[in-house]
Amino acid sequence: MTTLFDNIFSLWKWAIIPSFVLAIIGFGIMWYVRNYEVENGKKKMKIGVILFAQVFIVFASIFLLRWIIEIRVRDEIKELANNSKIEINSSSVNKEVCCQLTRDIQNIFDDLGNHSSPTDTFLITILSQKQTVSLRFCRDSENDSIYWIYWDKYKTTDDNCFGKVSTNCLKNYPSFKRFSNRTPDRF
Repeated sequence: MTTLFDNIFSLWKWAIIPSFVLAIIGFGIMWYVRNYEVENGKKKMKIGVILFAQVFIVFASIFLLRWIIEIRVRDEIKELANNSKIEINSSSVNKEVCCQLTRDIQNIFDDLGNHSSPTDTFLITILSQKQTVSLRFCRDSENDSIYWIYWDKYKTTDDNCFGKVSTNCLKNYPSFKRFSNRTPDRF
């Protein structure tokens, strides 16, 4: 179901451009009807209002769809991390680090209000009975125990952080590579 939402989001986000153009046209119609005497003015005003208002519906639906995808992805990762083995940068980790990182992954959160950015990238591989998942954990530029999480399974979460995790498990490991805002890392 998350894949379906991701595909809809990938297409629906392109509706912003024509929606914005229609909103400008609707605003122009409302302005013209209000300032000049026009035949069927009430009907044309309603058309202008509808064209203008639809932009808010499109924007709200895009944000809602992305929010739903992020929640579903966080839940999927939490489920996969239970009773799984974890590798950091393709290297096995001891049981203590694995258990601690699994607990930390169970506490993925969505932090909307900061002005930091991702820096060093770590490849976290979750080896579960269902599937093997590779995540990118990118260290926060302001707090070195916070990591931004990316997953290339979905278009939405490949380029956009779907959550953050607070952990001290990665401090003793070298980063896989440096994060770049211009060209997202690909594994």
